Amino acid sequence: MNLACTIHPALSRISGNLPLLPSACLWHLGYPDRALHRINEALALARNLSHSFSLAYALSIASLVHQLRRDEAAAQELAESAIKLSTEHEFVHWTTWAGRFAVGP
Repeated sequence: MNLACTIHPALSRISGNLPLLPSACLWHLGYPDRALHRINEALALARNLSHSFSLAYALSIASLVHQLRRDEAAAQELAESAIKLSTEHEFVHWTTWAGRFAVGP
C-alpha cells in the first residue's frame, strides 16, 4: 500500500472511522455551524500535520461543506487548493472530487 495515500492517524481520530465526513453529515442533520467548526478544526490539524494526503482530503471535504452552506467563494478557494495539492502529489481521486466543487474554466 502506498503510505502517501493514507490518512494520518491523528486526523482520523477527529471523527472516527470516516475521517472528516461527519462535517458534511452535521450539515445534513441541521447543524451548519457545528459542521463549519468541525471542518475548520480538521483543516487546522491537517495543515499542522504536514501530511499531504490528509490535507488534500480535508480541503476537498471543506469545499463540500462550504458549498452546502452556500459560501461559493470559500468553496471555490478550497477546491482550487485541493486540486493544486492533489495534482502535485498525483492524488487523482481528490483532484477529481474537488473538481466537482470548482467553478470556472
